[in-house]
Amino acid sequence: RCSSSAESIDVVAATATGEARRTALQDAVIRALEVRGPGAVTHRAVAAEAGVPVTAVETALRDILGTPPGAI
Repeated sequence: RCSSSAESIDVVAATATGEARRTALQDAVIRALEVRGPGAVTHRAVAAEAGVPVTAVETALRDILGTPPGAI
């Protein structure tokens, strides 16, 4: 639980940033599929298409799948 309004704003900002990144990653997957086909959709290709580090793709996938760090 947040103890101040500043902390609450930080949590909201982090959530909004996370949502924006997830949307960017979803759009990147769709673009990669359209342009290169399903065989070319890799962590690295999606990261490049979205303009984010590969670790961002791995973290998002881990969150979606509910897997522990290092399992992907």
